[in-house]
Amino acid sequence: MPTSIDPSHPGIWFGSAAGAPRPDFPSCAEISPKFTPEGERTHMFKRILVAVDSSPSRLASVRMAGDLARLTGARVRVLHVVAATTTFDTVVRLEDDAEARAITDEAVAVLRGEGIEADGTLANGLLNEVPALITEAAEQFPADLIVLSPHHRGAVAALFNPRVSDAVTHASHAAVLLAPEGPETASS
Repeated sequence: MPTSIDPSHPGIWFGSAAGAPRPDFPSCAEISPKFTPEGERTHMFKRILVAVDSSPSRLASVRMAGDLARLTGARVRVLHVVAATTTFDTVVRLEDDAEARAITDEAVAVLRGEGIEADGTLANGLLNEVPALITEAAEQFPADLIVLSPHHRGAVAALFNPRVSDAVTHASHAAVLLAPEGPETASS
């Protein structure tokens, strides 16, 4: 059975999808504040990468990353991948730079408004490169935790177009946290 960091925040869970504990995931005691011999506070998560897209569920991811950063004293980097697709021999961007920057700036402003040290960055790539770009950004940061918004699709659809969250989870060496949609985004 997974363990919850905070019973009042039921969306924060560590464990496998099947519910069994994973030895490579932290326990509540590992996330709780620790102190160095000099009396300084230290935490497991010092750097959190939150990858956001243009969907309304990005706000749940940003809030969850902010909650964890506040709990652990972590620094947060917001990443938005400006995705493109190909049509025959033409690369088509799915959003322009101004839209992409606005998404990143919004998330950074929310975090900074909560007193969290945060910055934002953009990456460019094709849709099928998004998981690799997130994983690469996490390694370069270097992130202890990656926070993502899962996009729910059926198993058949996922076979033809794998979920970004699945691909990042399998490729990354950092812990990955999927932020469930909040009630305000579930109906969108």
